[in-house]
Amino acid sequence: MKKRWLYLALGSITMLLGGIIYSWSILKAPLSEEFGWNPAQLALNFTITLCCFGVGGLVSGFLAKHMSPRLRLLISAVMVFTGYLLASRITAGGLGLLYVSYGILGGGGIGILYNTTIATIGEWFSDRKGLSSGIMLMCFGFSTLIFGGLAGSLMAMPDFGWRRTYLLLGTCMAVVVFVFGLVLKRPEEAVKASLAANAA
Repeated sequence: MKKRWLYLALGSITMLLGGIIYSWSILKAPLSEEFGWNPAQLALNFTITLCCFGVGGLVSGFLAKHMSPRLRLLISAVMVFTGYLLASRITAGGLGLLYVSYGILGGGGIGILYNTTIATIGEWFSDRKGLSSGIMLMCFGFSTLIFGGLAGSLMAMPDFGWRRTYLLLGTCMAVVVFVFGLVLKRPEEAVKASLAANAA
């Protein structure tokens, strides 16, 4: 049963990175300065991101019966990396690309990550679901405080800038999600029965 605490620790780290989705107020600042996009245009991107986050979670739920957590997390890693990579290369005429890359790919990928992580680790903590989900949600929420501030500092550095910051965020998330996917497994039926007995 010690394995489940490892999964919870890795899942919490993954959620901490995934919560960067809520740091858009920080990440959008250099785009407004460089390309002159107005607040409404940039706010629409956040709306798209949150909508696709929800859709990604729904899709992950539908795929859960047909696809392992590993494969869903791999899909998430590819989507997030591709999204942030493309976002790091946008130009003045690339507002639509921002919506597709950061909004659809990034938001959808993090939605898949969120649903897969919460649901799969929840199976390992059927006797302590409130504790496990609470820890992971706390990490998801704390992301803006930690990585949002870090991203803001990196973007302010002339030798680093926002493009490299976006790429770094996407790469870090993709690597962590990929590694997490290689490790994470669903509990076997015997383990589920034992956990259910403890919960009862």
